[in-house]
Amino acid sequence: MRPSAAQLLQHERLSLTLKVMEAEKILSTVKNHRADAAAKERDLNHREAALREREQQIVALVGKKDAEIANLQHMLAEQQNQHSQQQVEAAIKEAVAHREEELR
Repeated sequence: MRPSAAQLLQHERLSLTLKVMEAEKILSTVKNHRADAAAKERDLNHREAALREREQQIVALVGKKDAEIANLQHMLAEQQNQHSQQQVEAAIKEAVAHREEELR
């Protein structure tokens, strides 16, 4: 027995309906994946920005510490130079005093 035209159309409608349902399910899955990917990307961007800010803070702190070290090295050099001059002056005075003693 041959199916009637109405039965063929009904079967075709059911087939198309199933295909549409599957396509909608796939579309929903794709939308969910896209939303998850977007959320992960936003999170990653926030973490990147926080890391960049932290890096800038560390760079600023290192620069400040470098400046402090340079200043302390300069002060140390001045102190050593001043101390050396004092030692030279004291040695000269001692030598002069010793020479005066010898001459007397």
